[in-house]
Amino acid sequence: MLTPRDDPVVRMSEWEYLLCRQAAALRQAENLTRGRVNTNGLAKDFVKNLEVDVVGVCAEMAVANYFDVYPRSLFSFGEADVAGHEVKGTTYPRGSLVVQVRHATECINRKFILVCGDGLSWTLRGWMTGSEIMRYPLEERVPGRPAYWVPQSALLPMKDI
Repeated sequence: MLTPRDDPVVRMSEWEYLLCRQAAALRQAENLTRGRVNTNGLAKDFVKNLEVDVVGVCAEMAVANYFDVYPRSLFSFGEADVAGHEVKGTTYPRGSLVVQVRHATECINRKFILVCGDGLSWTLRGWMTGSEIMRYPLEERVPGRPAYWVPQSALLPMKDI
């Protein structure tokens, strides 16, 4: 059960949401161009992959709004998502921070931020460093994609980032 916390809630504008949907479509186009058809572990289901990307981009926009920085990561690959941090998003209000093994290993000193929401409203649930994440057991809920699943109750509050 979640304990009550004062997790920050970011409400994005309709324009920001439209921008996120466009950025997600551009990411999918880039993935298709590079032959990356299974980037989210959803096989070749284009529509599901696109919706997962929309959630990820919206989460990044919410974190950019929280830190009051320009969300340049929405249109680029190969750098930290926002303000030097990695961002993971989910539509599940009680969702876990899910980090693939490779990502945790490559970003061992970065902070991973969990954002939960849908549409225009997103809640920043907390954060943890890659090295701390790697202390949690691996789970393979998607075949061939082992990941660390960190419960929200283990995350540090955003006020401490």
